[in-house]
Amino acid sequence: MRTIAPHSRLLGAIGLAPLILLVAYGCVLALNIGGAALEDFFSTWVYNFLIAASALLCIMRAVT
Repeated sequence: MRTIAPHSRLLGAIGLAPLILLVAYGCVLALNIGGAALEDFFSTWVYNFLIAASALLCIMRAVT
């Protein structure tokens, strides 16, 4: 029986948030949900978070 290491669960949990935000970002851009203010928020804050989270996940994966 194979057990899942705690750090694998952590990577999965941390990786879930950027995935959800990426889907939300795609919906905001494709469906024009929320208007210009929400698009500006996603284009500024969420986009930068996704870049940073991707880098962090790559570093964490390399360490583990």
